[in-house]
Amino acid sequence: MFNMYTKMATALGAFALLFSTGAWAQCADGEIAVDYVIPTTSYASEVSWQLNDAAGNNLFSGFAGEAGTWCLAAGDYTFIGSDSYGDGWDGENASFTWNGLTTEVTVATDVASIVLAVSADIPGCTDPAASNYDEGATVDDGSCCLDNLITINTFDSFGDGWSFASGGAWGGFILNGDSTEITGASQSFDLCLPEGCYTAQISMGAWGQEASWEAVDAAGNVINSGSGLVAVVQPLMLTSSSLQVQMLVLLLDATTLLHATTTRIPTSMTVLVSTSLARVARTQRLATTTTQRLWTMVHVITAALVAVTKQP
Repeated sequence: MFNMYTKMATALGAFALLFSTGAWAQCADGEIAVDYVIPTTSYASEVSWQLNDAAGNNLFSGFAGEAGTWCLAAGDYTFIGSDSYGDGWDGENASFTWNGLTTEVTVATDVASIVLAVSADIPGCTDPAASNYDEGATVDDGSCCLDNLITINTFDSFGDGWSFASGGAWGGFILNGDSTEITGASQSFDLCLPEGCYTAQISMGAWGQEASWEAVDAAGNVINSGSGLVAVVQPLMLTSSSLQVQMLVLLLDATTLLHATTTRIPTSMTVLVSTSLARVARTQRLATTTTQRLWTMVHVITAALVAVTKQP
Protein backbone atom coordinates (compact mmCIF):
# COMPACT_ATOMS: atom_id res chain seq x y z
CA MET A 1 0.00 0.00 0.00
CA PHE A 2 2.84 2.37 0.91
CA ASN A 3 4.54 1.71 -2.41
CA MET A 4 1.31 2.37 -4.31
CA TYR A 5 0.80 5.75 -2.63
CA THR A 6 4.46 6.59 -3.12
CA LYS A 7 4.22 5.85 -6.83
CA MET A 8 0.99 7.85 -7.13
CA ALA A 9 2.53 10.82 -5.34
CA THR A 10 5.59 10.64 -7.60
CA ALA A 11 3.43 10.52 -10.71
CA LEU A 12 1.30 13.48 -9.55
CA GLY A 13 4.45 15.41 -8.69
CA ALA A 14 5.87 14.78 -12.18
CA PHE A 15 2.54 15.88 -13.71
CA ALA A 16 2.57 19.08 -11.67
CA LEU A 17 6.18 19.77 -12.72
CA LEU A 18 5.33 19.31 -16.39
CA PHE A 19 2.34 21.62 -16.05
CA SER A 20 4.24 24.32 -14.16
CA THR A 21 7.22 24.32 -16.53
CA GLY A 22 5.08 24.70 -19.64
CA ALA A 23 4.80 21.22 -21.15
CA TRP A 24 1.01 21.55 -20.81
CA ALA A 25 0.87 25.12 -19.56
CA GLN A 26 -2.06 27.32 -20.58
CA CYS A 27 -1.68 31.08 -20.83
CA ALA A 28 -4.53 33.49 -20.13
CA ASP A 29 -6.36 35.28 -22.92
CA GLY A 30 -4.18 38.03 -24.36
CA GLU A 31 -0.98 36.33 -23.23
CA ILE A 32 1.51 34.62 -25.53
CA ALA A 33 3.27 31.39 -24.56
CA VAL A 34 7.05 31.69 -24.98
CA ASP A 35 8.94 28.43 -24.52
CA TYR A 36 12.52 28.84 -23.37
CA VAL A 37 15.50 26.50 -23.04
CA ILE A 38 18.68 27.48 -21.20
CA PRO A 39 21.62 25.20 -22.09
CA THR A 40 23.59 23.04 -19.68
CA THR A 41 27.24 23.91 -20.20
CA SER A 42 30.45 22.27 -19.03
CA TYR A 43 30.64 24.81 -16.19
CA ALA A 44 26.99 25.23 -15.29
CA SER A 45 27.75 27.02 -12.02
CA GLU A 46 29.02 30.02 -14.03
CA VAL A 47 25.74 30.47 -15.94
CA SER A 48 22.90 32.81 -14.95
CA TRP A 49 20.17 34.70 -16.82
CA GLN A 50 17.30 37.13 -16.43
CA LEU A 51 14.35 38.40 -18.43
CA ASN A 52 13.37 42.07 -18.13
CA ASP A 53 10.38 43.95 -19.49
CA ALA A 54 10.60 47.10 -21.61
CA ALA A 55 10.85 49.25 -18.47
CA GLY A 56 13.82 47.25 -17.17
CA ASN A 57 11.88 45.42 -14.47
CA ASN A 58 13.08 41.88 -13.82
CA LEU A 59 10.38 39.28 -14.48
CA PHE A 60 12.25 35.99 -14.38
CA SER A 61 15.76 34.77 -13.60
CA GLY A 62 17.56 31.48 -13.27
CA PHE A 63 20.56 29.31 -14.06
CA ALA A 64 21.85 26.67 -16.49
CA GLY A 65 19.81 23.70 -17.66
CA GLU A 66 16.36 25.25 -17.17
CA ALA A 67 13.38 25.08 -19.51
CA GLY A 68 9.77 26.16 -19.31
CA THR A 69 7.17 28.60 -20.59
CA TRP A 70 6.66 32.29 -19.93
CA CYS A 71 3.16 33.73 -20.42
CA LEU A 72 3.79 37.26 -21.68
CA ALA A 73 1.75 40.12 -23.03
CA ALA A 74 2.76 41.40 -26.45
CA GLY A 75 5.78 43.68 -26.22
CA ASP A 76 9.56 43.84 -26.10
CA TYR A 77 11.51 41.88 -23.49
CA THR A 78 15.26 41.74 -22.94
CA PHE A 79 16.95 38.44 -22.15
CA ILE A 80 20.38 38.81 -20.52
CA GLY A 81 22.70 35.82 -20.27
CA SER A 82 25.82 35.92 -18.10
CA ASP A 83 28.94 33.85 -17.49
CA SER A 84 30.76 34.63 -14.25
CA TYR A 85 34.13 33.39 -15.51
CA GLY A 86 33.85 35.40 -18.73
CA ASP A 87 34.55 32.65 -21.28
CA GLY A 88 31.00 32.09 -22.49
CA TRP A 89 28.58 29.20 -22.69
CA ASP A 90 30.77 26.77 -24.69
CA GLY A 91 29.00 27.76 -27.90
CA GLU A 92 25.63 26.57 -26.59
CA ASN A 93 22.52 28.62 -27.39
CA ALA A 94 19.55 29.68 -25.29
CA SER A 95 16.40 29.37 -27.40
CA PHE A 96 12.99 31.07 -27.27
CA THR A 97 9.99 29.90 -29.29
CA TRP A 98 6.55 31.43 -29.80
CA ASN A 99 4.04 31.04 -32.64
CA GLY A 100 6.32 28.40 -34.14
CA LEU A 101 9.24 30.82 -34.51
CA THR A 102 12.53 30.28 -32.68
CA THR A 103 15.12 32.88 -31.70
CA GLU A 104 18.51 31.96 -30.24
CA VAL A 105 21.35 33.70 -28.46
CA THR A 106 24.70 32.55 -27.09
CA VAL A 107 27.07 34.12 -24.59
CA ALA A 108 30.59 34.27 -26.00
CA THR A 109 32.27 36.26 -23.19
CA ASP A 110 30.87 37.47 -19.85
CA VAL A 111 27.45 38.72 -20.98
CA ALA A 112 25.14 38.90 -24.00
CA SER A 113 21.59 40.11 -24.51
CA ILE A 114 18.80 39.93 -27.04
CA VAL A 115 15.48 41.75 -27.39
CA LEU A 116 12.52 39.41 -27.83
CA ALA A 117 9.75 41.18 -29.74
CA VAL A 118 6.87 39.00 -28.53
CA SER A 119 3.80 39.27 -30.70
CA ALA A 120 0.80 37.21 -31.75
CA ASP A 121 1.69 38.04 -35.36
CA ILE A 122 3.51 35.45 -37.44
CA PRO A 123 6.03 37.27 -39.66
CA GLY A 124 7.04 35.92 -43.02
CA CYS A 125 6.70 36.34 -46.77
CA THR A 126 3.08 36.77 -47.85
CA ASP A 127 3.72 36.99 -51.62
CA PRO A 128 2.66 33.68 -53.28
CA ALA A 129 5.02 34.41 -56.19
CA ALA A 130 8.11 34.37 -53.95
CA SER A 131 10.32 31.33 -53.57
CA ASN A 132 10.06 31.63 -49.78
CA TYR A 133 6.28 32.20 -49.58
CA ASP A 134 4.93 31.30 -46.13
CA GLU A 135 1.24 30.47 -46.16
CA GLY A 136 1.15 30.62 -42.36
CA ALA A 137 2.46 34.19 -42.15
CA THR A 138 0.02 36.86 -40.97
CA VAL A 139 2.26 39.90 -41.53
CA ASP A 140 4.81 40.51 -44.28
CA ASP A 141 8.31 40.99 -42.86
CA GLY A 142 9.95 42.16 -46.11
CA SER A 143 11.82 38.88 -46.61
CA CYS A 144 10.18 37.83 -49.89
CA CYS A 145 12.66 36.55 -52.45
CA LEU A 146 11.53 36.67 -56.08
CA ASP A 147 14.79 35.12 -57.28
CA ASN A 148 16.57 32.05 -55.88
CA LEU A 149 16.47 31.65 -52.11
CA ILE A 150 19.56 29.84 -50.83
CA THR A 151 20.16 29.00 -47.18
CA ILE A 152 23.74 28.66 -45.97
CA ASN A 153 24.02 26.36 -42.94
CA THR A 154 27.30 26.40 -41.05
CA PHE A 155 28.55 24.08 -38.32
CA ASP A 156 31.41 23.92 -35.84
CA SER A 157 31.95 20.56 -34.11
CA PHE A 158 33.64 22.13 -31.08
CA GLY A 159 30.90 24.72 -30.75
CA ASP A 160 32.98 27.90 -30.58
CA GLY A 161 32.51 29.18 -34.12
CA TRP A 162 34.97 29.81 -36.95
CA SER A 163 36.79 32.83 -35.56
CA PHE A 164 39.79 32.33 -33.30
CA ALA A 165 40.01 35.42 -31.11
CA SER A 166 43.35 34.75 -29.42
CA GLY A 167 44.98 34.17 -32.78
CA GLY A 168 43.29 37.11 -34.46
CA ALA A 169 41.85 34.89 -37.22
CA TRP A 170 38.41 35.84 -38.55
CA GLY A 171 36.09 33.10 -39.77
CA GLY A 172 32.97 33.60 -41.85
CA PHE A 173 31.25 33.92 -45.23
CA ILE A 174 31.93 36.75 -47.69
CA LEU A 175 29.85 37.49 -50.80
CA ASN A 176 29.84 40.72 -52.81
CA GLY A 177 31.71 42.48 -50.02
CA ASP A 178 29.14 41.55 -47.38
CA SER A 179 30.53 39.40 -44.57
CA THR A 180 28.85 37.19 -41.98
CA GLU A 181 30.92 36.02 -39.02
CA ILE A 182 30.20 32.44 -37.94
CA THR A 183 29.74 31.99 -34.20
CA GLY A 184 28.57 29.10 -32.04
CA ALA A 185 27.95 25.47 -32.93
CA SER A 186 25.61 26.22 -35.84
CA GLN A 187 24.34 29.21 -37.77
CA SER A 188 22.09 29.76 -40.79
CA PHE A 189 21.40 32.72 -43.06
CA ASP A 190 19.58 33.24 -46.35
CA LEU A 191 20.75 34.61 -49.69
CA CYS A 192 18.40 35.84 -52.41
CA LEU A 193 20.33 35.52 -55.65
CA PRO A 194 19.26 36.81 -59.07
CA GLU A 195 20.65 35.35 -62.29
CA GLY A 196 24.40 35.74 -62.54
CA CYS A 197 27.77 34.35 -61.50
CA TYR A 198 29.01 34.77 -57.93
CA THR A 199 32.22 34.04 -56.09
CA ALA A 200 31.86 33.45 -52.36
CA GLN A 201 34.76 33.07 -49.97
CA ILE A 202 34.36 30.80 -46.99
CA SER A 203 37.11 31.50 -44.48
CA MET A 204 37.40 29.16 -41.52
CA GLY A 205 40.03 31.20 -39.71
CA ALA A 206 41.63 28.65 -37.43
CA TRP A 207 40.88 25.05 -36.45
CA GLY A 208 39.34 24.51 -39.86
CA GLN A 209 38.99 20.78 -39.23
CA GLU A 210 36.06 21.57 -36.92
CA ALA A 211 34.13 23.52 -39.56
CA SER A 212 31.69 22.46 -42.25
CA TRP A 213 28.93 24.06 -44.32
CA GLU A 214 26.14 23.33 -46.77
CA ALA A 215 24.02 25.30 -49.22
CA VAL A 216 20.31 24.40 -49.38
CA ASP A 217 17.74 25.57 -51.93
CA ALA A 218 14.15 26.60 -51.18
CA ALA A 219 12.94 23.00 -51.66
CA GLY A 220 15.33 21.74 -48.99
CA ASN A 221 17.81 20.13 -51.38
CA VAL A 222 21.50 20.28 -50.40
CA ILE A 223 23.15 21.61 -53.56
CA ASN A 224 26.69 22.00 -52.24
CA SER A 225 28.68 21.39 -49.09
CA GLY A 226 32.22 21.40 -47.78
CA SER A 227 34.49 21.21 -44.75
CA GLY A 228 37.67 22.78 -43.43
CA LEU A 229 40.01 20.13 -44.78
CA VAL A 230 38.97 20.39 -48.43
CA ALA A 231 40.35 22.98 -50.85
CA VAL A 232 38.41 23.01 -54.10
CA VAL A 233 36.55 25.29 -56.44
CA GLN A 234 33.09 23.84 -56.98
CA PRO A 235 30.05 24.85 -59.05
CA LEU A 236 26.93 25.66 -57.05
CA MET A 237 23.93 25.09 -59.32
CA LEU A 238 20.76 27.01 -58.42
CA THR A 239 17.72 26.42 -60.58
CA SER A 240 14.15 27.70 -60.80
CA SER A 241 11.44 27.28 -63.43
CA SER A 242 13.44 28.93 -66.20
CA LEU A 243 16.56 30.07 -64.45
CA GLN A 244 19.99 28.57 -63.86
CA VAL A 245 22.42 30.42 -61.63
CA GLN A 246 25.99 29.31 -61.08
CA MET A 247 27.94 30.25 -57.99
CA LEU A 248 31.61 29.31 -57.86
CA VAL A 249 32.64 28.79 -54.27
CA LEU A 250 36.25 29.43 -53.32
CA LEU A 251 36.76 27.40 -50.17
CA LEU A 252 39.64 28.09 -47.79
CA ASP A 253 42.78 30.14 -47.99
CA ALA A 254 46.38 29.38 -47.04
CA THR A 255 45.90 30.80 -43.55
CA THR A 256 42.97 28.46 -42.93
CA LEU A 257 44.95 25.42 -44.01
CA LEU A 258 47.94 26.45 -41.95
CA HIS A 259 45.81 26.54 -38.80
CA ALA A 260 43.64 23.57 -39.78
CA THR A 261 46.32 20.96 -39.24
CA THR A 262 49.32 20.41 -37.03
CA THR A 263 51.14 18.44 -39.71
CA ARG A 264 52.61 19.51 -43.02
CA ILE A 265 50.11 19.66 -45.85
CA PRO A 266 50.66 16.98 -48.51
CA THR A 267 51.95 18.37 -51.77
CA SER A 268 49.14 16.56 -53.57
CA MET A 269 46.65 19.02 -52.06
CA THR A 270 48.17 21.84 -54.11
CA VAL A 271 46.81 20.36 -57.31
CA LEU A 272 43.24 19.81 -56.10
CA VAL A 273 42.12 23.32 -57.03
CA SER A 274 43.52 23.07 -60.56
CA THR A 275 42.06 19.64 -61.25
CA SER A 276 38.67 20.67 -59.86
CA LEU A 277 38.51 23.77 -62.04
CA ALA A 278 39.50 21.80 -65.11
CA ARG A 279 36.61 19.42 -64.44
CA VAL A 280 34.18 22.28 -63.83
CA ALA A 281 35.23 24.14 -66.98
CA ARG A 282 34.82 20.99 -69.04
CA THR A 283 31.50 19.71 -67.63
CA GLN A 284 29.81 23.10 -67.20
CA ARG A 285 31.17 24.58 -70.47
CA LEU A 286 32.19 27.84 -68.86
CA ALA A 287 32.79 30.88 -71.03
CA THR A 288 36.43 31.48 -71.97
CA THR A 289 36.64 34.78 -70.06
CA THR A 290 35.10 33.18 -66.96
CA THR A 291 37.56 30.29 -67.12
CA GLN A 292 40.51 32.68 -67.49
CA ARG A 293 39.45 34.65 -64.42
CA LEU A 294 39.09 31.44 -62.44
CA TRP A 295 42.49 30.22 -63.55
CA THR A 296 43.98 33.43 -62.15
CA MET A 297 42.40 32.66 -58.79
CA VAL A 298 43.65 29.11 -58.97
CA HIS A 299 47.22 30.24 -59.56
CA VAL A 300 47.05 32.51 -56.51
CA ILE A 301 45.66 29.90 -54.15
CA THR A 302 47.91 27.15 -55.48
CA ALA A 303 50.97 29.33 -54.91
CA ALA A 304 49.78 29.96 -51.38
CA LEU A 305 49.29 26.24 -50.79
CA VAL A 306 52.78 25.52 -52.04
CA ALA A 307 54.16 28.12 -49.63
CA VAL A 308 52.26 26.49 -46.75
CA THR A 309 53.65 23.04 -47.56
CA LYS A 310 57.14 24.48 -47.20
CA GLN A 311 56.45 25.62 -43.62
CA PRO A 312 58.51 23.65 -41.05
